[in-house]
Amino acid sequence: MTLGSKERSHPVHTPLEDRTRTTPPRLLLVTENTLGFGHRRAAEALQAAWHTLTGEQALIETTLSEKLTLSYNLIYGQTLQHARFLWGLAYASERMSSRLFRHGFALQSMEKAQHLIKTYRPDIVFVTHALPVTVFGKLKRKGAPFKLAVAVTDFDVNGFWIDKNVDRYYLAHASLIQRLYRRYRVPPHTMLASGMPIFTPPPLDPPMLRKKLDLPTDLPLILIAGGGEGLIDVRKIIPTLDRLNDPFAFIIITGRNEALWRSLQSHRTLNHPLIVKRYVENFLDYLTASDLIISKPGGLTLSEIFAVGRPSILIQPIPGQESRNLKFVRRHATALIAHNIDELTYAVSDLLQSPQKRCDLAQRAAALGNKEAALTIARDLLLLRDNDNDEAVFVSAAGKSSSS
Repeated sequence: MTLGSKERSHPVHTPLEDRTRTTPPRLLLVTENTLGFGHRRAAEALQAAWHTLTGEQALIETTLSEKLTLSYNLIYGQTLQHARFLWGLAYASERMSSRLFRHGFALQSMEKAQHLIKTYRPDIVFVTHALPVTVFGKLKRKGAPFKLAVAVTDFDVNGFWIDKNVDRYYLAHASLIQRLYRRYRVPPHTMLASGMPIFTPPPLDPPMLRKKLDLPTDLPLILIAGGGEGLIDVRKIIPTLDRLNDPFAFIIITGRNEALWRSLQSHRTLNHPLIVKRYVENFLDYLTASDLIISKPGGLTLSEIFAVGRPSILIQPIPGQESRNLKFVRRHATALIAHNIDELTYAVSDLLQSPQKRCDLAQRAAALGNKEAALTIARDLLLLRDNDNDEAVFVSAAGKSSSS
């Protein structure tokens, strides 16, 4: 089955008593189809790493019904477009709000979660979205015999991710270990600073990738990412940047946003070349091929930018998780931050005219990159089932071992 395929293959069950220590653990990947692609990409990256390591095909499932997912996306999307401050307020009081909402989501998804455990009988449930964590924690508390692993997909953590029945947390950076211990009393031995699970970046250099992807080779390439969910004002950004005198080409990936794709067809008379792509599975190829990336500060996108070592300008953060991601970026000076269209225009022109500034940003980003995070996690999962102490060997975001 190819990555991202709709085709499903159900596993042939082996009786629990017949499974040996030499048999790879049965892995179930769980995410949700909420706005944004990051949670899904994290699950797919771990799926690919697991297959590379074991030859086994782990399945990716969700727990929320299609109706509830649509309702969640509608409320979430409308709130972010018209009343972002409300989401920020909810996030600021996340200790209380997470208690209220996560148990409600668990009730809604309990039947599906029970069905998944009964059907697939996994040794390990690996979760890349905060919403399903509580329901699988409840099932563990009731005696379901699986290990629960969680990959946090931001550079900070909120209460939705926390459950005392989690056996392993995989974190974006080593600094989060102390933060989770101080804020939520998560036992340090259950945490592994592995980096977020991402696909392994392509081995080709940017010029070769551009030829492979049929992209311009004679102009700086600016990739605008994150417009697919309508949370970046692409229609305003493009004509504004198009007034710059600097030579460059745009590339926009619209994802599932057909309305945006259609509207961009009217911009074919721009002063700068515009390449528009729908959803692409080889997103890291396009990141690697670009000279400059404009993006929202989503956790997984940042991890991918760091892994390929590219300069970026971050805009329009969602209050809460993305604004906290920006704090991490500021501490490490790994990207520029533009608070409005004028700052964005200035930053783009400045970086286009200064290859050295782009190089400096790229080097700082690459210093935080972890290209092998998905494989690191997959290797640890192989040990998790058989490790009664559940102790992790801490690995920094740069891939260096550290003690607890």
